[in-house]
Amino acid sequence: MGLVGRESAWIITESISSLLDPQDNYDMEGTLGIKTYYANKSSAYDNFQKEFQAKYSEEKNSKPGIYALRAYDTITIISQAIERMPSNTTSTGLQGLLNTLLSNYKGLSGNMRLKEGEALVDSPRFRIVNVVDGKMDEELNYWTPEVGFSESLIGANRNDGDGKQGKTSFSKFVSVEYKDKPYENTYDGFCIQIFYKVLRRLNYSLPYEFHADNATYPQLVEKVHNKTYDALVGDITVLAERMDLVDFTQPYMGSGLTMIVPQVSDEQATWMFMKPFTWQMWVVTSTILVYTMLIIWFLERPTNPDFGGPLKDQIFTAIWFTFSSLFFAHREKVYSNLTRVVFIVWLFVVLILTSSYTASLSSMLTVQRLQPNVTDIEMLRRTNAPVGLDGDSFVYKYMEEVLQFKLKTLVKVASEYNYTGEFKNKRILAAFLELPYAEVFMNKYCEGYTATTPIYRFGGLSFVFQKGSPLAKDFSKAILELLENGEIKKLQKEWLTPEEECSKNSTSNQSLSLNSFAGLYVISGATSTFCFLLSLAIWLRRFQLQETNGGNASPSNENIWNKTVRIVKFFKLRDLEIPSRAPTFASYVGDWTTPRWGKYSPTSNNPEQPPVFRPLEIECIPVEQIETRV
Repeated sequence: MGLVGRESAWIITESISSLLDPQDNYDMEGTLGIKTYYANKSSAYDNFQKEFQAKYSEEKNSKPGIYALRAYDTITIISQAIERMPSNTTSTGLQGLLNTLLSNYKGLSGNMRLKEGEALVDSPRFRIVNVVDGKMDEELNYWTPEVGFSESLIGANRNDGDGKQGKTSFSKFVSVEYKDKPYENTYDGFCIQIFYKVLRRLNYSLPYEFHADNATYPQLVEKVHNKTYDALVGDITVLAERMDLVDFTQPYMGSGLTMIVPQVSDEQATWMFMKPFTWQMWVVTSTILVYTMLIIWFLERPTNPDFGGPLKDQIFTAIWFTFSSLFFAHREKVYSNLTRVVFIVWLFVVLILTSSYTASLSSMLTVQRLQPNVTDIEMLRRTNAPVGLDGDSFVYKYMEEVLQFKLKTLVKVASEYNYTGEFKNKRILAAFLELPYAEVFMNKYCEGYTATTPIYRFGGLSFVFQKGSPLAKDFSKAILELLENGEIKKLQKEWLTPEEECSKNSTSNQSLSLNSFAGLYVISGATSTFCFLLSLAIWLRRFQLQETNGGNASPSNENIWNKTVRIVKFFKLRDLEIPSRAPTFASYVGDWTTPRWGKYSPTSNNPEQPPVFRPLEIECIPVEQIETRV
């Protein structure tokens, strides 16, 4: 009749398509059909197929179909029920036992449940098949009640188990290494390692099977809600609207919205030499310098000829001596032992300060100084600047509805590796990421970017379970234990630590503050003050002894002003004790004219008048006059 020719197309049901030979169907060319989906590439299915082929080697088709798998699952669950059933169990008790066993049973044909005494497969899924070149192509399309038609097997959800994100924006959290067979895929990442540690803390064995799923975060949560998955393992953010659909565990990590912006070079380096120290540091350092200079001048003035002469020369000498000590270039000798004590401590302070200043300035000149080119969210919103974000997360909706960004300014970025390219090509001026992702980004791309503190806080990252699942409570307790004993902190260091280059540059280039050198300044100031007070005490003691020995002791009723004037005069007379700077004949002549070479004049008849000393008069006569007189 020609019903299988090119002009005809046949659509067959599962009762026929499940019986077709997958290798020899030339008579059914072009036929479309449906087949119930089951995990024909899982390890359990492979083991069952090998046992079946070993026992029935004469069978041409060694791959059991859906009906054989359902029969096998039914017999298996019944045999388990019979083994656990007491001898006096009624039919009602048997049905309850079957319900209990089926609640956690994952067979070769999928999840099973009892309805009106009959075993049914929960949430059926179908694959669309097509006969091409005599072979049945089972990869044409898929259909599920929740999603409808889907082009990919992952999108249709391969089989039941613990759902896991097959694609994440940041691979540090969840990563999948795909193999030839899906059940051989390997899973790793920060979230996966936390899941493994939680399992080891449970006081019971929990069977699980990972299935990678590239759906968006809202779709994954919905799949747990409609019982496509039992749980979700990944970086799922706790949100209020999601808590109505599923149960979350205790968050294992905090989350919040963070803005990342590129940085530009700071060209204003005119005052770079002032950057190593804060202004408070400069003020205190200058104060200690001047104070030390005054102390050294006070201690050296009586005995050191380099500090003699007019007051102006003394001041300049003290300034030169103190400043040259900053570079260890001083040449003046130190005569007083107290000055040596002050000077040793001061040289130690200078050594520490100059070393710290040189190291800090070198670091600032070596490491490029950067500053952010965008500092305000309001500016981005007002100028309609393009911003990048993860389009699969709730941040996209949050930016539109809460932060009032226009849709045209929101640029979806698929991966962490794409952000740098988007910044470089000026397609985005800023990126908005959740806190843990921002940390991972900055740990890898620390040079040239800066991140703000979290602007808005969210519920944290957590695992997801079906509503009312007792596993959520057990997982929450285990996560709390891991947080308390530091296990999760160790995982953070292992998976989310900065790159080696970023770790080296993590030290802040901020100016050195006064807190770093407060103790040093206290020691220097205290030493100088102690030596000053000790020298002052010695000097006052000498003044008192001279007053006593000279019979000039001041009466008890002498006012303070007169006594102060006499002390100041005594202090000025200390200059007479200073040795000459360069002994010459002229200097000796100067000494002869001092009052020490005066003579007593007895012409005075007043006994109360003290002796008067007059300078010795020397007459200078030219040599010619001497010869003439001779």
